[in-house]
Amino acid sequence: MPDLHLSNGNDDYTQPSSEKDNGVNIFGEAGDDIIRSYGGNVLGGKGNDTIQFIPTPGQTWRQLIAAYWDGAPGKVVVDLLGGWAQDGWGTRDTLIGVEAVAGGGSEVELYGTNNDNSFWITTAKNTVDGRGGFDVLNLPWFSNTAPSWSDFNIKVSVDGKSAVLSSPKSTSFSATISNVEALSIWDGKVSTQRSLSDFVTVQDLAIGGLVQGNVNRWNAASPVGTAVEVSFSFVAKAPGSGVGANQFRVFTTTEKEVVRKILQDLTSFTGLSFKEVDESSGTVGSMRFGVSQQTVTKGTSNFPGEAGDAAGDVWMDIESMLNLAPGSEGYAALLHEIGHALGLRHPSNVDASDHYVQEILPAYNQTTYTVMSQNFSSDGLFPSTWGNMDISALRYLYGNKALNIGNSTLVLSDAQARSQSSLVDDGGVDTLDASGSKVGVSIDLQPGHLSSFGVTANGIPAVNNLSLAIGTVIENVIGSNGDDYLLGNDADNRITGNYGNDWIDGGNGIDTAVFSSPRSNYFISTAFGKTFVSSRDGSGGFDTLLNIEKLQFSDGTMNLTSKALGADAEVVVDLGNTLNANLPVSSDLDSSNATYQLLKGPTIGVASIKPNGEFTYLAKPGAVADSFSYTLSDGKGNSNVYTVFVQINADVQALNGSAANDQLNGSEVNDLINGMGGDDQLSGAGGNDIVEGGNGIDTAIYRGKLMDYRVKIFGDIYQVYSKTGVDGTDTLSHVEKLQFSDMTVNLMVQSLAATAPTANVQRLMELYVAFFNRVPDADGMAYWIGEMQSGRSINQIADIFYGAGVQFSSLTGFTATMTNTDFINVIYKNVLGRADGADAGGLNYWNAELTSGRASRGSLVSTILDAAHIFKGDSTWGWVANLLDNKITVAKAFSVDWGLGYAIPDDAIKHGMEIAAAVTPTDTSAALNLIGINGADLALF
Repeated sequence: MPDLHLSNGNDDYTQPSSEKDNGVNIFGEAGDDIIRSYGGNVLGGKGNDTIQFIPTPGQTWRQLIAAYWDGAPGKVVVDLLGGWAQDGWGTRDTLIGVEAVAGGGSEVELYGTNNDNSFWITTAKNTVDGRGGFDVLNLPWFSNTAPSWSDFNIKVSVDGKSAVLSSPKSTSFSATISNVEALSIWDGKVSTQRSLSDFVTVQDLAIGGLVQGNVNRWNAASPVGTAVEVSFSFVAKAPGSGVGANQFRVFTTTEKEVVRKILQDLTSFTGLSFKEVDESSGTVGSMRFGVSQQTVTKGTSNFPGEAGDAAGDVWMDIESMLNLAPGSEGYAALLHEIGHALGLRHPSNVDASDHYVQEILPAYNQTTYTVMSQNFSSDGLFPSTWGNMDISALRYLYGNKALNIGNSTLVLSDAQARSQSSLVDDGGVDTLDASGSKVGVSIDLQPGHLSSFGVTANGIPAVNNLSLAIGTVIENVIGSNGDDYLLGNDADNRITGNYGNDWIDGGNGIDTAVFSSPRSNYFISTAFGKTFVSSRDGSGGFDTLLNIEKLQFSDGTMNLTSKALGADAEVVVDLGNTLNANLPVSSDLDSSNATYQLLKGPTIGVASIKPNGEFTYLAKPGAVADSFSYTLSDGKGNSNVYTVFVQINADVQALNGSAANDQLNGSEVNDLINGMGGDDQLSGAGGNDIVEGGNGIDTAIYRGKLMDYRVKIFGDIYQVYSKTGVDGTDTLSHVEKLQFSDMTVNLMVQSLAATAPTANVQRLMELYVAFFNRVPDADGMAYWIGEMQSGRSINQIADIFYGAGVQFSSLTGFTATMTNTDFINVIYKNVLGRADGADAGGLNYWNAELTSGRASRGSLVSTILDAAHIFKGDSTWGWVANLLDNKITVAKAFSVDWGLGYAIPDDAIKHGMEIAAAVTPTDTSAALNLIGINGADLALF
């Protein structure tokens, strides 16, 4: 930001409106200054200054920062709600309309308003209270090197409302914060924001949110965590009064065994041990178990150290005892009451006697984390074990005993699918096998995290029904035959996705993705920092890999680096011919930084590769398939190995067109089709065909749906691979369009869009949104780009769009006889997301503009589109611009990046509207999923 320094006198400065976008730092210097500004940093300096924010109507995203990093020697205290600041110079500032503050000096106290506030803190001692609103705390730099999240120790309260921050980078830094919703780090280019609740840990929640108190434990006479023996007994005689007096009965033999089993399980992972006492001997245990009729509770119990001799007593309701099978509601109630008897509290205030100052975050107040919760899962499952939060709390209270320390494999089955359970494994190299699931699974190997496995007894996919205890490290996981989400941990993981389209994230460590077949059965590609591994015959699914360092196949293992990312290639060559083409471009390197080198030559043919990726392959007799491998390097020690798969055509049938528009249909064997001149329709049918379009606008036609094919580009050659094998693998050159049974692909549109001004291309897409509330098709985009280049204006095109909308009035809402009011309302709905149309003021204004002729319906649309972008960043209306931007992102992906359209015109409108309707101000994924195309299968440009 540029600096503006006022004088050392009493200044009265108002920033000119023409400079409100300059982002200036205004230094008041000494004196009692009055400074009014539209934004930027305002540093009042010495003196009793007045700092006033000048709001701009309709631009609530603007922000003035009252800054105090000017070297003041004293403590800085800022109260935005009160509108004042002690500036550290011994003087006091008045703040008017200010919602953001940057601290400075050796100690800072910052207090927010009930609106959304932004805070910047120093490397010294900080106290921040955001009060109401959504408040963001920006973390400091400790040197000229940008900070990272690992530079901060962030301990958040169990309710997520406060936190204490420190840093190994600076002993002088501390921050005590409350009512702050998010933290942000600026790396010099972009800000990364994380919710404060992201830093909550299961261990902290267990100790701070489940432990009743230091005196409420059976080892209260010893340090917390000391092993202890607790006696227990089963009540043999009805008490004279109290909860146990109403319809008392004793525990049956079977019910006693359930209790003994629960207590025995506790001894396996904690320092607790239990000794049973027979009450017929005249003595009773510290914990007593009885059954009585209760009207409003499933059971009741007392904490250790409370209720005198009744401490630790557990009374179960008669109805709760009807089913004590693990995973039943009664069993969950019994676990809950035993938890109380051992010193565990409710995670929130649910009983009249609960008065906890801090309640656990709602996201963790679930029975899948703790049996002490009252919030059961929507899938109808109940706990069959202690939750991972319970395990942490009990180990904290009574010590930790190692469990399952050897190498083990846990094969998940219906038993795990039909209840909520936790896994404790304190050693060895272990495998979690989810291959038996009837549906895709979500397995998270991070200690303390949740996983979803199997189908409940009611046929509902289970959700978050398996948890790992803190300290449990599982090294290996095997997925199901469905579509899985598999997440590793900090160990070196081996992750097997099996069949299905799996998302595999190894996390930290040296992680290996395991595949069951030879390397030659898979096609590897990359994009957006991810590696994709797909089965070449389509049977093994399409896996997306992140943070994976090795790929293991049945015939060998290959290493992956996180840079120099490329792809396999599939080519078709006629026997005796030489193919000259380019290897796939790197997805993360500029061409000038990428180096290609032949690694292993072909078995049959002859191949050569230039450092820039140009290669030749000579097809020689001896086989119908061949392959060779190459390395892609960045010159900095990073390289990856990829394979070129070659299909050799031995027999080729030639089919030639003419200078006119031809329709050429190949045979079910390998064809060589040459369209020559004209706009040709070219169908290779079966076999591995070579299609040369020649001059004109030529279309290659395929019998299946687009999703049944994979399209790749190699230089100026396209390869269309049939996943089902129906149409073989075709090699295309000088072909401008692809037509499938459901969709079309325009191969020209991206280059056409690149020749037009970016703003005009975006406005075209916005017109589709405004008039039809749909994403455009590629053919339409190509046509209208051509019209613009021929001199037609955006407003003229907008008027034509209105006419087109009338033709599809049932879908668009436009009619030839619609009033200006009706037209304005439709545009407000489509562009501004106003479900009820325009407000009264907007209607009056635009009706006057249209009636007077100062605006046409086309120019009205352009103006409203411009207005929508003005809302960007506005706390109230920013979603309008975000919604429009997200619709354009999806529109560009559909029509330009992928060049897509629909084979049937009505589908272009219907499905285009469905896709646009799925876009939200915060998400495009649902809309992109509706397109139904895997981006890795359509690498066109």
